[in-house]
Amino acid sequence: MRDILLVIFGIIIALIFIELLQILIPKFRNDVTEHPYAIAVGDSFTYGTGVQFEQVWTEVLERKINKKIVNIGSEEYTTTQELQSLNSYISLKPKVILWGFFANDYIDEVQLRDTNPLKNTVVYKFARNFLAEKFNVMASSSVSYTNGSVDQVFFPQFWKYLFNNTVKGKGLANSNILTAKKLAESNGIIFIVLIFPPKEEIYKEVIKDDELNYELSYIKDSITTLCKENKISCIDIAPDLIKNNQIYFRIDAHFNEKGNSIVADSVYKYLKENNLIN
Repeated sequence: MRDILLVIFGIIIALIFIELLQILIPKFRNDVTEHPYAIAVGDSFTYGTGVQFEQVWTEVLERKINKKIVNIGSEEYTTTQELQSLNSYISLKPKVILWGFFANDYIDEVQLRDTNPLKNTVVYKFARNFLAEKFNVMASSSVSYTNGSVDQVFFPQFWKYLFNNTVKGKGLANSNILTAKKLAESNGIIFIVLIFPPKEEIYKEVIKDDELNYELSYIKDSITTLCKENKISCIDIAPDLIKNNQIYFRIDAHFNEKGNSIVADSVYKYLKENNLIN
């Protein structure tokens, strides 16, 4: 019993240490250099969770255009934190800002503003995600699908569980995106939003859940409407992903190496078609 308690205590201390490091030292995947072609801003989908650094879409894109891209994406970041990062690094004076948007951006803004500060710590998120939601809400209602080259596990109940926060957080996240656009344009920088779709959107014909489709469509419609109404350049990655098969990790929500490569191709195509690569 004593050994078990010591292990638990050690895990808690380690998580607290990680929390302090996240606060004091933002975790970016590459060096920050002056005058890059682009700065990529976002959460784990920009950071490239799950793949090697050279496989992240920003690195793949950098090699395709032969121009420097600084990736300041960070895991667990909200749009509020992304905006703070952009404020800190706008002085690098890139030509383009690539702002990554994922469906949970609306959700995370509500959680960030929770009156209980404990809920924004790594310790709480670990307990919530891995002990509460994943084992109880997600695992009990997961949907598995295997067909040829596609082998995926989906968690539709997870999105339903968080949908109320999606509605609440939309205005907060959209406001941050508009502020980021104004900041970019005031510095003569091109601002582009990249919409990263969750796997449940790409494989919706497999899941066949009308309620989930409505909720994910609500998120997609909200961000695309924001872009149209405010003349924000926007790249919807979904159409290129739909044409392919195993583009996410089987259980994890993030893009695998192939998915990252497709994202890079989509952004490259947009930049080239709009004469943004000199």
